[in-house]
Parts: sequence; structure tokens; C-alpha cells
Amino acid sequence: MALQHLAPELIPQIVPVLRLRATVRGPIRDAYDFFLELRERAPRGLCVAVDLVELADVTTGLRSPPYDIGEDLAQWGIPMLPVIRLVDSGQRLKQHGTAARLHRDQAILCVRVDDYAAGSRQATAALRRIWRHTGLAAAQCDLLIDCGEVSCPADVDRAEHAVRRIVRWASHQRWNSISVASGAMPPSLAHLPTDHPYPLRRWDAELWQRVAELGIGYSDYGISTPTPRTMPRAPIPTMRYTADDVWWIYRWARRGGRRNDRFYDLCRALVTADHWPAQGAEFSWGDREIARRARYPLGPGSATSWIAWGTSHHLAHVAEWLGSGRAAHHSRAHRAPSPRPSPSPPSPPHAGGGPQPLPPARRMSPLTSGSRTAVRFDIRAGTAHHGGRDVTRSWRRETTSARRSMGERRRRMGPIS
Repeated sequence: MALQHLAPELIPQIVPVLRLRATVRGPIRDAYDFFLELRERAPRGLCVAVDLVELADVTTGLRSPPYDIGEDLAQWGIPMLPVIRLVDSGQRLKQHGTAARLHRDQAILCVRVDDYAAGSRQATAALRRIWRHTGLAAAQCDLLIDCGEVSCPADVDRAEHAVRRIVRWASHQRWNSISVASGAMPPSLAHLPTDHPYPLRRWDAELWQRVAELGIGYSDYGISTPTPRTMPRAPIPTMRYTADDVWWIYRWARRGGRRNDRFYDLCRALVTADHWPAQGAEFSWGDREIARRARYPLGPGSATSWIAWGTSHHLAHVAEWLGSGRAAHHSRAHRAPSPRPSPSPPSPPHAGGGPQPLPPARRMSPLTSGSRTAVRFDIRAGTAHHGGRDVTRSWRRETTSARRSMGERRRRMGPIS
């Protein structure tokens, strides 16, 4: 829901990485349901990255999730970047390459720190295999280093060491950009106190600040956790509110059978706090919804709404935090000391040449005019909350022919399920 209400000025700066969750319906149906949801939710002009790592390969028939999603989104004018993994099969890599050519002829290569554990030689061999099957080159790819969960200083130290090793290896090729992703939100907030805001350290922000001098971009998991979890059936009113160095966690306990009505009390406490933005309700769509409920009982919403409003504020805050220079200043002035990785032998050069240091102009800089940051979202196809339709009439007219051609392709290729 937060993507539907993304501020126009943020659309060219943010690339949401949408990871599909597999269901019992199977990968073909999951891919089609995902497209139907994204068609209604994505604001016009937003480029999305699609991560199919949890969907199984389809080895029979003419359909494949990477190609189906790539073609359907192209027909509707929604730009897409396929997310490639070092461990993808040859079949899937070919499909990713085809999907990339339907759009901008670009992709995201996501390298988890665990994938690099075997060392640079194996990673280089995997990279050559990717270029061979996809037909892409490093200059057409954004390298996303995924550190997963960082929840304590020791995690940040380990992740920093891994990032520096991977960046040193990656510098042998000319990438479109390099960025680092991590997440620090715990899988559960049940251990935190209720009825007053609690500061939770943003270790993901600290990790990026430690490696920012490498010239790499910022990415995170939003206000979600990188660790798979099951949502409580009836969570108490909760808001995860992003600040520079912490999240302010608001958990208001139910009292007197009031169910979710205590969310109004939560909103009133939030809008009077020191960390409420100076712009107030105009800071983001999420802040506007919070401010409205601080004034009037318009309906407390649900856990899905609270996540959407918090995510909307998070996107606006991170964009402002990076663009204002506060993040870089914090990196220089307040960085905690940490051990530097010891020098290691250089990685074998990529076929066709020796080491090629990444020129600064091609690195993904902190979020400023002309650069982008990635934010990861998990999508379980068919179950996400829509919150209404934002598709404009003009877009509907433009996509009439796309809908017709999609129908013809579906009939030609057979049933989805």
C-alpha cells in the first residue's frame, strides 16, 4: 500500500525490490497474481526489481515466471529489473536475460554474504556463468550486496568485513552501481515495553555509514525483518517510526476491551514527540494518516495499515536523511572504531582484462538527484492489501491494447494453473 502513495519526487530515486513468496498455487499462478497486484499498486514511472528466488523453476510447458512477469509488466509500461542470484540455474538465467531485454536491458545481481563464503575464485566462476547465460555484462547490472540481518555490534563488524571483501572482488569489473543492503528490525517486538516509545538501534544504517567511503549506495529492508516470521493473529496497536539512528517503537496495550482503539492514543503521543518531523503531516502519506487519527477517530486500521504508514514515513525519512548529508556527516564524525580487514591476494581477473577500479561516476552514491536506493519488500502473491485502486483513466486507455494482447498470449500458451 505504501508504494501506491509514494511521493512523485521519490519515484525516480527508489527501486523497490519485490520478493515473491511461494504459495501452494505454484510458481506460474504466483507470478500472474503478483503481476495483477503490481499493476494496481505501482505508481506510474516507478521501476521495480523482481526477486523470484523462492519460486521453483518451471521445467515443462511454455511458461516461466521470469518471462511472464517481464512481458506482462512491459505490456503495461511498468519498468522492471530482474534480480539475478549467483545460485540461479542456467535455465533461469536465460529467462532473466530475456526479461531484461524486454525492459531496459539491465538487471540487479544480488550477492548474499553467505554466497561469497567460498571465496573470490568461485564467485568469479559463477559470474562468468551468469554473463554467458544471460547475455548481460557487469556494466548493465547493479550489484546489491545483501548482508541479511544485523542486530548487534558483532553482526555489524562481520558484515562490514564481508562487504569490504566483496567490494574488493567486485572492483575488477565496471558495474552500473554497487550498494549494500541489510536489515535490523527484529523478527518479534513482543519483548519490548508498552505504552511508551522505545528506541531501537538502526544497525543497518550504521553498517552503511561504516562503508560509505567506498562510494557504495544504501539499501535496506524498510521496517520489516530479514528473518522470515509469522505475523501474530491480533497484534496490539504498533508503529515502527524511523529516525536517523533509531526506530521509535510504539506499542500500546489494549485495555478495557478497546481492541485497536488505543491506536488513537498512540497517534496522539507520536505527533507530540520530539521525533515528529518539522513538516508534520505533510512529510509523507503515512504521517498524514497518523496525524488524521490523532485528531479524529477515523478508524484505527489494522496491522497491514500500520506497516504501510510506517513504511511510507520510512521511505520519506531515508530519502531526506541521505539527501541532506546528515548520514554522511554521521559517518565521518561518529563512526565507531572497528577492525579493518587484512590485505588478501587479489582475485583472479575477469576474462578479457585485469582489475578495473570502479570509477566514482559509476558508483551508486547516497540518495541525491539522479541516484536511486533499493528498499526490499516481501510480497505473498494474492494476499497483499490493496487499499483501493489508483490507476488513472488515461492509463486505463493506454493499456487497453496491452490487455488485449495479453489475453491473446494467454489463449495461445494455455491455462495459467
